[in-house]
Amino acid sequence: MKKGGCFTLNLGFKKIEVQYEEISNKRARFHFSTLERGYARTLGNDLRRVLLSSIPGTAVMGLLIEGLNHEFQHVSGTINNGTELVTRLKNMIFSIPGEDMMELKFSAKKAGSYYAKDIALPEGVECLTPDVEFLKLTGDKEVNITIFVKRGRGYLDADEHKEFEEEGFQDVIRIDSDFKPVKNVSIHVEKKRVGQNTNYEKLVLDVETDGVVSPKEAITIAKFILISHLRYLDDMKEFVEEFELLEEEKQKEEEIFDMLIETLDLSPRPYNCLKKSGYNTIGQVLALTREQLKALDQLGAKSIKEIEEKLVKIGYKLKDE
Repeated sequence: MKKGGCFTLNLGFKKIEVQYEEISNKRARFHFSTLERGYARTLGNDLRRVLLSSIPGTAVMGLLIEGLNHEFQHVSGTINNGTELVTRLKNMIFSIPGEDMMELKFSAKKAGSYYAKDIALPEGVECLTPDVEFLKLTGDKEVNITIFVKRGRGYLDADEHKEFEEEGFQDVIRIDSDFKPVKNVSIHVEKKRVGQNTNYEKLVLDVETDGVVSPKEAITIAKFILISHLRYLDDMKEFVEEFELLEEEKQKEEEIFDMLIETLDLSPRPYNCLKKSGYNTIGQVLALTREQLKALDQLGAKSIKEIEEKLVKIGYKLKDE
């Protein structure tokens, strides 16, 4: 082993392979292998938390109806009240371009039932839940509704929507907004064999979204979120510099281990004893303890001391007991 207290890090992890299994446009399974024991659950839990909490999505954030001052009022020209409309709007999913708040319009007078698909959409906006019931008109008067939709992340209470004050909207019924597009993530861990070694695992991540983002897009975003947070550790300059030197140090160490014992320039007795016992490289000698050296035929204390001194000169020592 290397002499001294210098920190070294030899990870030796296997490359992770990812297989994608599409179940539908909203659901997919991701198979991660080969993982060290314990890392399937570690990776799965981290990805699951990010997927369920931090992926950007879209949600309805408010509605504006002529003559409606609060959601508990009856909506004139319909059989519905404001609370019913708010509940139904929460079940509607729209895909919108860009980050700005968008206005969707509904205008009708003819008696009958109307659905999400009857809402007029600006260019680039798509309704992913066209069959969600919206309201039922009586035919008494024309009903005009403006629906506000925006992209966001996480969950916002109704009173956290500050855009309405900033843009001068009055009498808007604000809605609690759940922007999270990932609806379900399940984790399954399987044992995996590599040759005769059974200390490996496979992670299966089942991801279901609302369609605003695909499962593959959600996983990609989650990966970048995790990486961006880990990059905040880059200010640990000393650690980073030491880690960057690892591969170079490891290569030098391997070169030394492969050197023949002739490079130690030992006197004849310890040299011949080591050769006779089958120890031809410095790495083979470094794998021995002092007690193991003592057990070698015709190798006395003086010869052992010489071997130790020669190893110290190149920065190494015998294996600890």
